[in-house]
Amino acid sequence: MQGRWSVTLMRALGSVALLAHGMYAVRHHPAISVPRLLSEYLPEAVIVDMAAFIRPTQYVATQRSPRMTIFDVATNTPPKFRSAFFHSFLPDGERVATKADSGGVTQILNAHTGRVLHRLSCAPIDDEDSPLIFVTSTDDRILMLCEEGERAVIWNTSSGRRLRDFRWPQPVAGEVEDARYGMIPGWIDGARLSADGIQVVTWFAEQTVIVRNVHSGEVVWVFAALRDTFVSDIMLFPDGQRLAMHIGRRWEVGDKLEIWNMSSSAMVAEMVNGNGRVKAVFSRDCTLLALMSYTEALRSEGHGTEVAQHLDLFRVRSGGFSPIPLWVGAPQRRDLGSDAEVRFSSDGRRMLVLGIADDVAGPGFPVRLTTFDTDSGRRLRSANLAFGGGDRRGVLWSVEGGVVALCGHGRTTALDAETLRVLRVVEDAGDCNRIQVGLAV
Repeated sequence: MQGRWSVTLMRALGSVALLAHGMYAVRHHPAISVPRLLSEYLPEAVIVDMAAFIRPTQYVATQRSPRMTIFDVATNTPPKFRSAFFHSFLPDGERVATKADSGGVTQILNAHTGRVLHRLSCAPIDDEDSPLIFVTSTDDRILMLCEEGERAVIWNTSSGRRLRDFRWPQPVAGEVEDARYGMIPGWIDGARLSADGIQVVTWFAEQTVIVRNVHSGEVVWVFAALRDTFVSDIMLFPDGQRLAMHIGRRWEVGDKLEIWNMSSSAMVAEMVNGNGRVKAVFSRDCTLLALMSYTEALRSEGHGTEVAQHLDLFRVRSGGFSPIPLWVGAPQRRDLGSDAEVRFSSDGRRMLVLGIADDVAGPGFPVRLTTFDTDSGRRLRSANLAFGGGDRRGVLWSVEGGVVALCGHGRTTALDAETLRVLRVVEDAGDCNRIQVGLAV
């Protein structure tokens, strides 16, 4: 390891000298451009080495009841164990949000020392395994559902101050369960913060979507879904004007994805899978959409049915979707693995697909990780990883800052998202309940 860093450092120092000479050339010869300078005076191999040399520290946190585990991806430093219920890294990668052992209190901890920085109080709910639902965090704010889903609360994680509460705007007459849908009126089904932390969207059992300004509490947009449908997820676009809704049917098969312009209250795009369900995943900047469709179909031998899956990649335009052809192979179920899920890298350059490798024999159960280039749709790499024991579909995963981590029964594996090279494996007993990659900035 020491030799590799020495070589990298020598290359970097030599490249600095070359770069200084190149800057002199640019200054005295305007025809020489900066792109040309970089390509001629700083070879690609050196750029890669320097990127590795200055790569920020990345951590992986997992929850295996009754404790959480945190470890550094790049070193063999022993993992740190905390007696807490981990839920999420904060954006700085140095702090984590956890649930205290009792009392429905959320604690903000220093991820490395375990020191309690703040205690955020919410009324507990009955489900012991998930007493608080953390939805998302941005900058120094965290959004979570409290009081059995009756209230969405935004906190300042730096000061521990409660900023604003959001709830169903109409009074609810008692805790009367709706017999048609098995829901309590006023229950918040889900909530999300916009990337800039300015808008919050909540959707309710009443099939109503409400977007508000975080600072003023003012209602920005209201949407009422059709009866016998439900909203399962929402994504707010960074432009503050559009949002995407994943809508399902209660009594029939068929999902759809709708994109709305909140300023004009007009639906600008729609995608429908009339024969099955879909999973829609957006890149962080909402410029890319991966759509995994699942449709029940007759088996080829004519006995029974199986779930066929199909993956599509789209570039999101202002007025619709532009397909990016994928080279996957046929059938996709075999090439990508069954029951596949999709993630995007932080910069959106790569799409990662994780599926169950039914065609691979061996101890435990194997999963297949496949990467695609989002510009060309070209499949880049594929790797099989084995996990032992537990539920066959019990592998959780997270992608952040060039690292993809997988957490299964008894093991957590961190890989380079670009090359799929294994960076570190940590053995840890028990089933995995949660995992997240954090990036220290």
